[in-house]
Amino acid sequence: MHAIPKGIDALQDATLRRIDEVINQDVEMQPLAVEEVFHLVVDTNILLHQLDALQQFVIDIEQHLPFTLQIIIPGIVISELDGQKTRNDKVAWAARLASTWLLEKVKERRLVKGQTHEETCKASGTWNVKDVSVSVSQRESELNDDLILDCCQYFARRPQQGGVVRHVALCSGDKNLCVKAESVGIRTLSPMSGWTSRAIATALFAGMSMVHLSDFDGQTSKTQRRTLRTNPDSAGRPTVASSSDAMEVDEEPIKPSHPLDVLHLEVVEHFSQLLLGVVNRVGGPEVPWHGPQSGQVSQHAPSWTRIGFSEWTPRECVRYLGRKVGLQGSGTGAALDKLENFLMYPDKRGGRKGQDWTRSDWDSCVVGLEGIGRSWEDEELRESADVLKRITRGTFLLRMKPTGM
Repeated sequence: MHAIPKGIDALQDATLRRIDEVINQDVEMQPLAVEEVFHLVVDTNILLHQLDALQQFVIDIEQHLPFTLQIIIPGIVISELDGQKTRNDKVAWAARLASTWLLEKVKERRLVKGQTHEETCKASGTWNVKDVSVSVSQRESELNDDLILDCCQYFARRPQQGGVVRHVALCSGDKNLCVKAESVGIRTLSPMSGWTSRAIATALFAGMSMVHLSDFDGQTSKTQRRTLRTNPDSAGRPTVASSSDAMEVDEEPIKPSHPLDVLHLEVVEHFSQLLLGVVNRVGGPEVPWHGPQSGQVSQHAPSWTRIGFSEWTPRECVRYLGRKVGLQGSGTGAALDKLENFLMYPDKRGGRKGQDWTRSDWDSCVVGLEGIGRSWEDEELRESADVLKRITRGTFLLRMKPTGM
């Protein structure tokens, strides 16, 4: 983890720098026209190890919650992610998945909010400037924990304008930090084995009659959720979950899926966002930003010209970006052809499950992504492809059996 003295201004990663810029822009989130609001402050370990559950929780909140909840990302968490992205293991991949998702969500200015530099209780008035009173002997982990706690206390003490009642809770897997938070009156919740969106909702909202826990997803991973949508019979019979406030019908989670299936869904989601970002950065007037011009597109024009940008999939992105001179030679062209289908979800045209792609297919996918990142000078795409290369190598070394799912 990075030490505090370097501060948020020293972020090395381009995506995280962009997140910090968006967070600290002088633009307000959508106003809270409500009487009650929950602030859920999220620790780094949740983003690294429980991202899937958190992502689904955000989706379920947007669809079903009858009041306002904000997911708060402390500034030091952004700094800690920056350090994790340079590691040479699976944590680096997890940090990249989390960073890409966070950038997408903070730009929406709806549910996920980052802590601005000035949202602090510290005497310095800025969370990333060390107070004179801080002991030089304090360990870095203690300093970081105190900064997360400072973020919680800021939102707990925030003036209740217009009669808005604020509830603050900390979501963390760090027991020591949770003890600290509870000692100053901040409610905490920690992940358990097989954590789900419904488990988070139960911990936060149990006993609240206006919240129906059955509205929150009970599956533990994207792979399980997608399998359930495409094959309803793959889930077990409904069971009754023991709940202190009500009897909620729960689906029995389906069995864990193949490691390559799990990784493949992460790859599709992560690189879909990165490729759309590259097109958004380099695309010119030839991109149908507002939809194709009726009657003005030749039947011989590339397929991506006939689809509005908001509807683009990785297939359109790869075809558009692959036009650049130099991408069609030295084997990269063939890799791009395969990449078009590799980055499609298994239930879409041309898509397959991760375990149905050969090792050669996976390697070819990496070559194509590296080529696009290099040609279009996109640092995040190139670095993510490099991390994927290492993760793929390690995954294929595992002893795996087909799951049939």
